[in-house]
Amino acid sequence: MFTRLAALDYESPAVMAIAERWADRKHPDRVARRARLLSAIADEENFLDRLEEEKLNGLFQGSRGEQRFKRRYEGSTARLAQLESELAAIPEKSALDVGFINVLDELEAGWESSDLAAKRELLGLLVERVWIGKAPGRGRRPTLDRLTFWWVGEPEPHHPRQPKSITEAAAVAQRKNAA
Repeated sequence: MFTRLAALDYESPAVMAIAERWADRKHPDRVARRARLLSAIADEENFLDRLEEEKLNGLFQGSRGEQRFKRRYEGSTARLAQLESELAAIPEKSALDVGFINVLDELEAGWESSDLAAKRELLGLLVERVWIGKAPGRGRRPTLDRLTFWWVGEPEPHHPRQPKSITEAAAVAQRKNAA
């Protein structure tokens, strides 16, 4: 795992994906806030679209209607500008820290002394999914040749022998039973 990290380039998609996951874990409030802001921006844009459509359909007639439209439109555009400025203040991928590549020796040294939760957290940053192939017999422990890793930032590996879902696994089992 550490040799894999050391071989990565600073600007590789894998390093950026790992750094993004690390930032998300360090600041879960940032992720939630970003999602809330994006949702509020979409709502405000929908409101503006609806308001403009109502204006075109003649719902704001006369000077009072025009004032009401103008007041609602200006209020909505001000809210939209406020939401967009708040969103811009939240760092994105371009501001991610990839300095962890420089301290891999320290990470590797700390791995053995880490508890299980810390090890799982680190693995969760690096691995999307792991497949374990069928054992040659009962009671055998998983060996590296039976493991297939889907590393963060890489396309999903193709497994002709591994089902991707429970439905697919059930279909494979059904075919075996029918044969």
